[in-house]
Amino acid sequence: MAARSANVNVRVEPDIKKQAEAILETLGVSVSSFFNMTYR
Repeated sequence: MAARSANVNVRVEPDIKKQAEAILETLGVSVSSFFNMTYR
């Protein structure tokens, strides 16, 4: 059976988003993976 997914909308300041994406890219983690790990 295929895994189900749900969309999550989050509002953050553009500078914070850029910084977080840069950190995650350095770690080799996608934003989607980060949120999945955080929720778990």
